[in-house]
Amino acid sequence: MKKILKISVLLLAVGLIFSFTGCDDDDGTGGSGSGSGSGGVDFTSQQTASIRVRNNTNVRLVAFRGRPDTANLLGGVPANANNHGLSRDGFNSSADFVLTLVTETAYNAAINAGGNQALQSVEIFNVVYAFYNHTGTNNNIFQINAQSGGAARLNMENPTAWNIELRRDAHNGTTLGFIGPYTSVQALNLEPGDYVFYPVMRRFNPMIGEVIDVQPVFTAGSIANTPFFRELPITGTNHTWNFLTLTQNNGFNMVSGGAFVRVVNNSDTGISFFNGDQRQQTSGISFLIGPNGGHATFQIRFPMNPDGSFSATHTSNFGVGNAAGRTGSVPPRTVEIDWLYEIQVTGPDASQLTASELTPIQKMDIEGLFAAN
Repeated sequence: MKKILKISVLLLAVGLIFSFTGCDDDDGTGGSGSGSGSGGVDFTSQQTASIRVRNNTNVRLVAFRGRPDTANLLGGVPANANNHGLSRDGFNSSADFVLTLVTETAYNAAINAGGNQALQSVEIFNVVYAFYNHTGTNNNIFQINAQSGGAARLNMENPTAWNIELRRDAHNGTTLGFIGPYTSVQALNLEPGDYVFYPVMRRFNPMIGEVIDVQPVFTAGSIANTPFFRELPITGTNHTWNFLTLTQNNGFNMVSGGAFVRVVNNSDTGISFFNGDQRQQTSGISFLIGPNGGHATFQIRFPMNPDGSFSATHTSNFGVGNAAGRTGSVPPRTVEIDWLYEIQVTGPDASQLTASELTPIQKMDIEGLFAAN
């Protein structure tokens, strides 16, 4: 009897050891629950990632490139995760895309109920506008808004060619939600409250190889030429906004809020582009422009006028340099809003860089891009 008791105690101790070692550890991103979820979704943060996300909610999420479909699965995102890398599988070139998020609970329920067919009609938790840079490091962290998943709902309708982000309290404020182009309806679930929404249009421009941001502005009245906004109390589920009302035909202009500068690096070393003392990044979050013909285009925003309106011109203070700082200047000139300019850079090394004058290339057709398919 004593021998049987000793064996039982030993087996219990072994079982406890396995139960402790089998627990999920923190994935190193600020969240927990790495590894595979109950539906077979991999929640591991990928080192070589397509994009990185920060989950500002306490909900485990499943991410897709586009609509929910097993073919579009990018992986799982632990609750409260920071700098969490999603799969790079299926990405062969630079592109902007719709990052669709559903809860792990909803994903598992759909898979168990009807597999991939049921998954395609699953309730969406949030949608984020994302950009993958095939030649860059993709260190930009896309935020999953903490207001997501509330009981109040705004139904967004977007029959335009633009990706539209809704930001809170300012045109450069916190992004609350997103709707892709030609989308009949996208529900944005929010915590009940009073909101000041600033819509910002975003689109990948293949001519410059960058994502550009475009701001609709008021065209008349006491705050003409300032960023358009709309105040709404979001308390129930019956709120709808059709973004077709923001087109030029309805009295709104679209502006980029600045100029575009293409930097061509003909030197023998990688360089950086500076606006004042600030080292600039591309939309793919890359500082460095490669040597011997490498090039990148930057959207440079002008300072706002004292009344909050967009300036039509700006006196430039551009320069070139490297990670140590600005080492050379571009001759200043007055640049105009929505125009594309070019700088040629030469030099044998990082200490001997020479930048040309700004050359105007063309005015960007912002309205045409808005209407294009």
